[in-house]
Amino acid sequence: MYTFLGISSVVLALLTVVGNLLILCAIRKCQTLHAPTKALLCNLAFSDLGVGIVVYPLFAAHWFAVVLNNIRAFCAVLDPYVIAAYIMGSVSLYTMTAISLDKYYAFTLRLRYHRIVTFKRVVLAMGGCWIVGFTMPFLWLLSETGTRILGAVLIFFCIVITSICYIKVIIGIRRHQRQIQELKATSASQHHGGSLLRIGRYKRSLNTMILLFWLQIACYLPFFIAAAATMGIGANSNKMLALNITKAFIYFKSLLNPLAYCLRMREIRRQVLTSLSCFVRFMRCKV
Repeated sequence: MYTFLGISSVVLALLTVVGNLLILCAIRKCQTLHAPTKALLCNLAFSDLGVGIVVYPLFAAHWFAVVLNNIRAFCAVLDPYVIAAYIMGSVSLYTMTAISLDKYYAFTLRLRYHRIVTFKRVVLAMGGCWIVGFTMPFLWLLSETGTRILGAVLIFFCIVITSICYIKVIIGIRRHQRQIQELKATSASQHHGGSLLRIGRYKRSLNTMILLFWLQIACYLPFFIAAAATMGIGANSNKMLALNITKAFIYFKSLLNPLAYCLRMREIRRQVLTSLSCFVRFMRCKV
């Protein structure tokens, strides 16, 4: 089991790195996305890339040290692994919350959105996410119990804020669509048809972000259940193994996100396919 976890972590690390590099290139070339939205998606992809470059290799080294019964290597890897996992996990969670707020403000502010939600403000907010993300693991070194409590509180508030934002937007969209349907019979139907088209485009983007949120919940849920069981019943070797396996589900989200982008966002899918075809042509020329 430990050997399988180590080898699978190496394979998933490579796939995660390639997938998120393609997504970062695609987002950069995408012309239809608003600049702040681009910054948010790039930040999420960059944190996922960090999982592939740093967290997965340390996770694999952690398991290989167990297989080889190398206590020295296990202890050497443990602290960097915990620090990297906390940073990337925190930044990804905060970014998902920021994306939900972006969608909420885009719907509620309407014409004022582009004036209030600017690229500079989003970049500053993402900088704050990274600062908080880098602070959390060092608090762990000071107080393990305190950091766990703080982490649980932050995760809870992020999930609640994200859920409230998406629920309010969904309710608002349905109300707005009913109003448009009622006004369709009037002389302003052509104008509201254009409004309906814009809402449709926004709704497709919103559904993609909600899918990412549900993927995040699905990947975190096994870990929460295993952690609660470990704290409530008591730790043993089997429960600790289960806890560590559930961590792999959290890291797997960093590979699922690029797949969700490609499946749900047409222009990003087109850019990714273009990049892949260019790479294939380049390799053929080399051969």
